[in-house]
Amino acid sequence: MSSVSRFAASVTSTAVALSLIFGEVVRAAPQDGGPIRVEVFTAQDLPIQPVRRGDAASVKMTIEVYALDGIERFEAILSERLPTDRNAARRAALKRVSQVDAVRIEEAQRAAVGLVRAAEYGIDGYPAIVFDGQAVVYGITDIGEALRHYRVWQGKAPR
Repeated sequence: MSSVSRFAASVTSTAVALSLIFGEVVRAAPQDGGPIRVEVFTAQDLPIQPVRRGDAASVKMTIEVYALDGIERFEAILSERLPTDRNAARRAALKRVSQVDAVRIEEAQRAAVGLVRAAEYGIDGYPAIVFDGQAVVYGITDIGEALRHYRVWQGKAPR
């Protein structure tokens, strides 16, 4: 099963569980004249291309990037080469959890928040870039290119 299929199949139940663990994610409404709110949903193997020079670079944006595979990567680190004995594996896993650094915990938490947000938007694959909570552009990792699609959708750019 592809990672996108696994993502689509599990995002709703994961989002419910993560909402209970990390609390409800508050969605801010876009403000007229304020920066465009951009939320990027991706995975570690699909790096996002930053906005380059040109008209997209002059647009005010707040950008949040969520690597949705962060929890999967976190679990892989914790479960790597665990003993086959169940009790020994449990002890080893608990020891590893107690030794996890703050950066890895932050990555897992951001992934959890990203999964909740993706479920709220009904996103069923990645990469996906959401603009102002209104429009989603799938399959593009270049924020500038996605912004051009968003502007066309808004009627603010030539087709």
